[in-house]
Amino acid sequence: MAVTQFKLHPLAQHCKSRNETVPNISTIGRLIADAPDKVRSCPIQARPKGKLKRYRRSKVTRKPKGYVAQTPGECIAMDTIERRLDNLKRYVMTLTDPYSHYAFAATVPRCSSVWAKRVFESAQRTYPFAFKKTLTDNGSELKGGFDQMLNDLHIPHWHTYPKTPKMNAHCERFNRTIQDEFVDYHEDLLFYDLPAFNEKLADWLVWYNYQRPTIA
Repeated sequence: MAVTQFKLHPLAQHCKSRNETVPNISTIGRLIADAPDKVRSCPIQARPKGKLKRYRRSKVTRKPKGYVAQTPGECIAMDTIERRLDNLKRYVMTLTDPYSHYAFAATVPRCSSVWAKRVFESAQRTYPFAFKKTLTDNGSELKGGFDQMLNDLHIPHWHTYPKTPKMNAHCERFNRTIQDEFVDYHEDLLFYDLPAFNEKLADWLVWYNYQRPTIA
């Protein structure tokens, strides 16, 4: 809110030109805080036939500030990497446990909740411990059917705040590692032989989870 206050305060020149009293920054802040909608408006979207509709943001549960996992499986972080080649797209869905750093990944042809559910279920069978919570960003593939699956499994679904990748830092770091150490070396299979790519990826994950040297 402080940023909004400072953006509005330069309009003081307009008040001065009309010989009106210039409100200070704290007054603007109180006006914003007292407004029922906090002076926010939802973006307008167009329907297929051109009719405008108002987009309503759905309420989601956010990751508690300062939260740190204390046991394996307490919070599984999930994310999606998109890779492009000409007109082709491939998606690497990744999961990692911030406490043990145990990781899982699989490449899928489409970024949808159906494929996100399949990857999550495969990860559940692979991980040596149960999932208690799940942390994701706000991607559309991690909503809808995927969110319903977590609800059916009684696994709380936490979301990061928009444009705050640091809230999912462990998964973002693994994303960088898997791209630097594996994906970049097998791009030909990634785009032209997905089953073979996933087979090699499975072998690499075994090495990553059990043999890869760690720096103390």
